[in-house]
This record gives sequence, C-alpha cells and structure tokens, in this order.
Amino acid sequence: CGRRGCLEAYLAACENDADNDSYADLERETDYIFTAIRNVALLFDPEMIILQNERISLHTELYEKLKEKLGEDGYTSNITLHISSDKKIIGAAAACIVVQNVFC
Repeated sequence: CGRRGCLEAYLAACENDADNDSYADLERETDYIFTAIRNVALLFDPEMIILQNERISLHTELYEKLKEKLGEDGYTSNITLHISSDKKIIGAAAACIVVQNVFC
C-alpha cells in the first residue's frame, strides 16, 4: 500500500538505495522481514511461511541471516520458511490452507 509501516514500502526503499549490497542495508532488510514474520507468528501461529520475492531468492546471504534470526527467536523458531520466486506457489499454498481449514 505504500503507507507508513508498509513492509513493501520499506523493502522498495532498500531496493532503491544506491548501495543496497552493503552490510548495513542487508541487516536493515533482514530486520524488516523478520519483524513482519514475527508479527504474523504472534497473530496466527503458522507452521510455515512462504515468501515470494526475487531479491530474497537471489540473495542467499539475506535468506541465511533471516533463517538465523528466526531460529534464535522463541516465537518463530518452529516456523518453516520457504522462499519462492514463483508466484503460482503462493496461490497454491493459500488454497491448501483454505481447504484444510474449511474441510478438515
């Protein structure tokens, strides 16, 4: 949405930084994504989170740092994290969740 607090807006700002491969930018991106995942974990207690973002799927260091932070946190250590560059998998995963919750 681009409003204050919007994760997409924060990540877009990181993408547009002139020096977006610096260690400080990597830490900032990791913190933003981790905070979002932690908030989802506190609200919904998911078993799995699938992120769809080309930057994350192409930037293995960001993915590894994110997994490390999730593993250290008491609320997120049990969440399986998947990264996908395929938007179709997100829709399929959402459909599976709806079917499981409605029909099982």
